[in-house]
Amino acid sequence: MLCSTVDQVGSRLLFRGYGVSDSMKPVHAGLIGSDCLILLDEAHLAEPFRQTLDWVRMYRGQNWREANTAAPWGAALLTATPGEKPQDVFSLDDEDRSHPVLKRRLDASKPARLILPAKSKAKTESVTRTRDENEKTGGGEKDDLIRRATTIMEKVQEARKHFKESGNGAPSPAIGVVVNRVARAREVFRQLTEKFGAEEAECLLLIGPSRPVDRDTVASQLAPIRTGAERTLEKPLILVATQCIEAGVDIDLDALITEAAPLDCLRQRFGRLNRAGRDVRPYAAIIAAESDLSARADDPVYGTAIKPAWGHLMEAAGKDGSVEFGLNAFPVRMETDALARKADAPILLPAHLDLLSQTSPIPAADPEVSLYLHGTARQPDSISVIWRADIDSEKNRDEDIRRLLTLVPPRSLEAIELPLWAVRRWLVQEERTLAHLADIATAAPEETEHTRPNRVKRKVFRWKGNDERSRWIDPAALRPGDTIIVPARHGGVDAFGWNPACKEPATDVGRKAAEPFAGRRFAVRVGAGSV
Repeated sequence: MLCSTVDQVGSRLLFRGYGVSDSMKPVHAGLIGSDCLILLDEAHLAEPFRQTLDWVRMYRGQNWREANTAAPWGAALLTATPGEKPQDVFSLDDEDRSHPVLKRRLDASKPARLILPAKSKAKTESVTRTRDENEKTGGGEKDDLIRRATTIMEKVQEARKHFKESGNGAPSPAIGVVVNRVARAREVFRQLTEKFGAEEAECLLLIGPSRPVDRDTVASQLAPIRTGAERTLEKPLILVATQCIEAGVDIDLDALITEAAPLDCLRQRFGRLNRAGRDVRPYAAIIAAESDLSARADDPVYGTAIKPAWGHLMEAAGKDGSVEFGLNAFPVRMETDALARKADAPILLPAHLDLLSQTSPIPAADPEVSLYLHGTARQPDSISVIWRADIDSEKNRDEDIRRLLTLVPPRSLEAIELPLWAVRRWLVQEERTLAHLADIATAAPEETEHTRPNRVKRKVFRWKGNDERSRWIDPAALRPGDTIIVPARHGGVDAFGWNPACKEPATDVGRKAAEPFAGRRFAVRVGAGSV
């Protein structure tokens, strides 16, 4: 049994194994493509590879294979939201459904109220005191952000009141808030921490763009609400998250407040509500903003899917305006127009297979394998950003920094992969950096600000190894795939992840990131912020 990734398995299946020599490529293809069962976990996140597996299955069929016999091979999807219903579905039988653990989870009730925010602007002073980045996002965006955050705060208060009442089973509830943008998550988190403080509730923030070292720390704080864990919360725990909560986060919430989203995304989010089927009466609300439901709504993340999804939910809502999201009771059909848009793989033609099967030498006309694994939709160009406290463009020469970084190399555990446009805007101190950023790929907004001559352009160190390619560069010189080292004094990151509004010096986590690679070699970095 092998546990791997789409890239590693898919590239080998198509005779182009990443990191595999040309002579061994057909061997790896034979091992993956014959006498093998591929289990594609979280298949809704790998739609292009699922389509490619279908093409491979077809070409292995009786109508295409040259030999009369072939070793068994197959692929199975593991997902709660497959989109188009597969032809063959493995389902639970009556004996499975009667198992006490499964029965509790399947029968758990999860009624969610559908909420439309008031059309009036936010009134209270506390709501209008936003951070600088929100003040400069523009009137419409700023007002939309404030109204969304205001409505969410009201529902958090309702959730707390709900559990203070007797008989709801969670005196210190775990409340989840899920939003569709990093900026919204930051604003809601800020308001929650200001309102409740550390004594009244523990507030956590979980976003995609964060350093793995920091993410592990946040994940450890979620241990008390892991599925199956004994509840020992002494005060309410409020988790604010983005789309990253939809996969790979095994937590069990008592309440869920989420922004409107496509139906498959909502089902994934509600999978975290009373996940174990505990004896609680959960609280849930789905909030739609006016901008989500307008006639011209075209969300940068979800396209046009939110409006039809909301329409289907409204049709299924009961007299009390709620929809049941329990696994056995969800009444809404998963119509295609209400599902999150997914990338498509190109058609895999016999001519492509003829070319891919040639490995030594690889032909000049070589199909691009990554398209069959991740689709043809162009992803925003990205770069890796690392913060170090012992480098400074005003004090360190290029050769000095190359020596420092050779002794303690940059590691992926201390890096955040970010869209190139977002980093450029931050380096030229353009405050609208967060407005369009989400945890899944979105179209990059137009870049114009970084060319303005009156803006201060902060330099970063491009790392290409111990040679002259590694040097200080301006933001305009950034290129896709770069790894850059940023002086920690510039800020831009906090304990929860990417935060371009943060002016405090960043914490240098280089030592923690290097620990797994230390072996018998130790390096002590002496300097402010690195000891």
